Amino acid sequence: MKFKKIVIRKTDNKQDIHYEDERGIIYKELNDDDFNAILEKLKFNNDFALPDRLVQDFVHDGSIMPTFKRSIFFNKFDMEELVKNIKPYRKKRKNLKANTKKNTKRKNTKKTPKKNIK
Repeated sequence: MKFKKIVIRKTDNKQDIHYEDERGIIYKELNDDDFNAILEKLKFNNDFALPDRLVQDFVHDGSIMPTFKRSIFFNKFDMEELVKNIKPYRKKRKNLKANTKKNTKRKNTKKTPKKNIK
């Protein structure tokens, strides 16, 4: 089951969970043990950023060096610095206009000039 939205709340003396999926909305109050068990299972991404991990796993020739930043500090500028060396080797985009039968038919047919009849 894929959830669209999950909200876990704790007020002064009450914990609750509210989640919504394609079948509807479900609300449930939680006791302390359930609430603590849910929070213990949550794992935040404090490791290396995904682009850095990909560089470490797949680039072994030293042409691209990872930034070694944690994921919360990795930004757009760092990503641009990583791919700066790759940009000259990218393939150039070709004309994406598809050759359909309609396009090729227009190119191959010759227009006959209209005769002026008086």
